[in-house]
Amino acid sequence: MNKKAVSQKTTGNLLRGLAVFAGAALVAGAVCMTARALRKEAGRQTAAVIVSAMEAILPERTSGVPEPHYSGAMPRASVGGEDFVGLLEIPAYNIRLPVGAAWEADDIERFPRVYRGDIYSNTLMIGGSSAQIYCYRDIDIGAPVYFTDLYGQVYAYEVSMVNHVSKEASVVSKGEALTLFVRAGFPAKLTDHKPYTVIRMRIKDGA
Repeated sequence: MNKKAVSQKTTGNLLRGLAVFAGAALVAGAVCMTARALRKEAGRQTAAVIVSAMEAILPERTSGVPEPHYSGAMPRASVGGEDFVGLLEIPAYNIRLPVGAAWEADDIERFPRVYRGDIYSNTLMIGGSSAQIYCYRDIDIGAPVYFTDLYGQVYAYEVSMVNHVSKEASVVSKGEALTLFVRAGFPAKLTDHKPYTVIRMRIKDGA
């Protein structure tokens, strides 16, 4: 076999190998995307069930008034073995979610969780994922946001600022009445973008 034939055969084998690799990569990517979509849908269904259960035990709604000089533990309710402190609502985007009482960074796909602080002293920070808080890219300044505690007290806020940061440590409140941050995409260490969107809120006018 001459050198030209060997070269052509080698090139052909290389191209076939690359084609097989590319095909396998596409299949793996499709599987990952499908698994991610299934997790998101399962999370939404779980959140909806929890919201319904919490609605059934909440007392009649009243207007809540934060007291900056007061700090206290928020009451909790157990649903399905998890503790929750209230409901988060963003009506303009038809979002109603339960808020978990304990922070678990690896488990915010199902529902948002308290990162730190409390609703009564204007220090509450809630962390969630883009799977649930899907409006994070285009939420409007001034959009109303509501938090209902387990006393049935409804606290009204409006979005005052939205910014994007690369590290979880940068989401810390800067004096806002309520802070909601959303983790999107892959962990920051695997990407060079800013995976955290921070939605900062003030008390709603007239609340």
